[in-house]
Order: sequence, then structure tokens, then C-alpha cells
Amino acid sequence: MPEAGDSMWLAVLSCLFWKESVEVDTYYAALEGQRYGNVSEKMTGMDFLECSLSCLKHKESRPCHAFNFREADGSCQLIRNNKSHTLNAEGFQAYVQFLCLTDYPKIQNAEEAFHGWSGAHPVPQGGQVEFNCSHPRGFTDGRKVHTATCASIRPDEWCTTFANKRNLVLCPPPRFTDGSFEHNATCSFRPDDAWDSSFQDKDVRCPPAVYPECRMSEKAMEYIGTTNVTETGKSCLRWDSGNVTSSYQSANAGFNKVLFFEEHFLNQDPSLHKNFCRNPTALARPWCFVDDNGLKVEFCWIRLCDDFSEKFHQHRLDSGNAGLRINSTSAPECKLSQKGGEYAGLKDKTISGFDCIPWLDRDSGDVDRIREARKGSFSDEVTDRHSFCRNPNGNPGGPWCNIKDPRKPKLKWEYCDVSFCDFGVSRRILESGDQYKSKRKKP
Repeated sequence: MPEAGDSMWLAVLSCLFWKESVEVDTYYAALEGQRYGNVSEKMTGMDFLECSLSCLKHKESRPCHAFNFREADGSCQLIRNNKSHTLNAEGFQAYVQFLCLTDYPKIQNAEEAFHGWSGAHPVPQGGQVEFNCSHPRGFTDGRKVHTATCASIRPDEWCTTFANKRNLVLCPPPRFTDGSFEHNATCSFRPDDAWDSSFQDKDVRCPPAVYPECRMSEKAMEYIGTTNVTETGKSCLRWDSGNVTSSYQSANAGFNKVLFFEEHFLNQDPSLHKNFCRNPTALARPWCFVDDNGLKVEFCWIRLCDDFSEKFHQHRLDSGNAGLRINSTSAPECKLSQKGGEYAGLKDKTISGFDCIPWLDRDSGDVDRIREARKGSFSDEVTDRHSFCRNPNGNPGGPWCNIKDPRKPKLKWEYCDVSFCDFGVSRRILESGDQYKSKRKKP
């Protein structure tokens, strides 16, 4: 009886069970800690040999490429399918012929070509998938081609040129609806004052930049989208990675030594932001850390929102609250996460109806700390007249503000009534545990 941990144990099945010229299939232990999930038949009370024989006695129309066996109770599961996903082992050991039943690792937006097989499972040893990225700069690691190969050393294992890299390898998506990354228009040499363009007579559009996958201001301190590639195509590092947390002060990224690292981020938790572009230090625009012979800062290309106006933020800098109410109605008056650190709307009253006082007012708590250090924890620029509800310190109840009212002299601050966003069928984001998740409304 084989040990479950053996990575390459041959399921020895004696040729005495078959007539002399019949070729016997061979099965090998595979998928350490996992089992096949696409089960066709289940049996119990068997020993290993009986389970193996049951798989070998397959019909030609439905060959049995693999099986799971659990010695504790004699459970036998046959895989009479050409492709299978995997599940937790739960005491089973998986056995498979020397091929790949599991799917190959993928790179989103990359073009695929198959070599040594048709693209249909099961995949023979050496079957290869070639990935090509049509982006002008190729993949985010600088390569133009990556591969995934069904291994010839271990059964049902994919060897890739990208899966074990330190940084996630991506193929940036096209920016235009025809799959192109760029278009141009040139003043024609013809005498009719015409333009020659790369999109002539085509219905080519640049998809709209829709919140939250866009920025509402130049610095975009409120940005909470999922772009994780820099302008030069490099992959962003996770904000909570050891490489970042141990060296961020040496990278000249504007972090304030008075604050803890996490205090610079919306909602006070770098892990929520994964490896997405952010602007926790109020630099010129969103950025992230990359590994380029050391920890480096690189800016990200984030489009301005088409559904929310840039004028909102310009008025915010130039006007008081009254002017903002009149001149701007396009900021989202809702939050995307429970804490709502990204909220950049115009609410300036608490849930009890108290007027908010400016964050930099001398009657506000810890003004000097806000003025000099915590500006990066806000979702927008903090000016002398800024009195909108915000959550710069990650309070669990959401956006709040400081108040000063003679009727409640001991009440120094209170939460504001900011509801969750509900953008129709596709754009609601909730914070759940340590993640931001997309949630679609049910029809």
C-alpha cells in the first residue's frame, strides 16, 4: 500500500489481470494536499488495488484518467472526465496518468497559442500554452512571451515562466474598444484639409472612466480603484509587503516620520489596498512602490472620471461650503467601504444635525497634527475652510466631523449620515473583513 505523501509512487497493477498484448495504464500519486473534484463514480469499502482496477476497467468512450483513494474508509472516486478542478484532500490521495487534467495558469488579456496539443484536455506531457501580450511594452516584467507547459517530471503539474515570479505578471488591457492601445490622427497632405487617422471609418471608442475605477481630482487622494501597474508597465508591490514596510522611509516618498506607516492610508489599513495605486502621501498623483534594483516610487496612469466632474475639486479649493453647494453636484454622496475613508462628498452636518467646523479650526482637536501630518489621511485637500465629513483616523463608524455647539458643550465630534453607494447594477464596493469586494445587485 503506498504512502499518501509519496509524490511519485507507481500504482503497480499486475499484468496477470490482462491478456499478454494489452497495454496497462499507469497511475502516479499527484496533487499533494489536494484531490480531483470532477468525480464521476464513488465507491466505498475498497482496498487500493480494487480502486485501481476499477479505474483501469474503463470504457473506451469514457476513459478513467485519474482516481482518488482514501485508505481510512476505503473510499474510491473515479475521474472519468478529461478535465478536473481540485479540492482539499480530506484524507484522499489523488492518482493520475502522466498528463494534465487540471487547467493551465492564465494571464488575463494575453493572447494564447497551443503547441503540442489542440487546447482540449487532457493535456499530454510537454503540451504548451504560449502567451503573447500585444501591449507595446509587453508584459509587466518586460517580456513579450510567457509559457505554461504540462510537466514531464511530475504528473499533472504546470511549469510556467511567470507563476513563481516575485511580482505578479500582467498584460495591461487595451485602452480602446477595438483592442488597440493607441490611435493617432495626422493632418493629411491632401489639399482638402483632411485628417488621416488610424481609426478611420471605424466605430472606435475609449470606454468611459467610471467611478471608482477613475480619479476625481489631480492628486486623486480619494482613488480607491484597482489599477496595479505603473505608467512604465511595472507591477506594483503590496503596500503591506515586508519589502515595503521595512524600507518605505528610505524611498523618498513623502511619508511623515511623526505618523505610523498605516496612518497614511485611507481607513488606516495598508492591507486593504493590496498592490493598487494610491496616494497616501499627497504626491502629484497616484503611485505605488516597485522593485527596480531596490524600492522605487513610480506614478500610475489613472483616467479622470467621466461621471464626476473635475470642477468639484477646483471649487473645493477656491470656495467655501456655500459656493460648493451651488456650483457642484457631481461628487458621489456615498461611501464605498464601512469606514468610508474614501468619501469626498459635501456633507457638513452630523447625524444629529450639528454643523461641522473646519478641520483646521483652532477649536478642532489636535489641529497641528492634522495640519502638518495627517493631510495624507484625508480623501482630498484640507484647506482652512474645509469642514466636510471625513474619516482621517479610520473610525469604525464611518465619516465624522468636529463640532462646537453651546447646547452640547461636551460633545466634540459626531458621526455623519453617509450611506453606501448604489451605482445601479455594477458599482457597489463593500469592505468585508480585510478586503474590498465588488457586489452586484440582484435582478
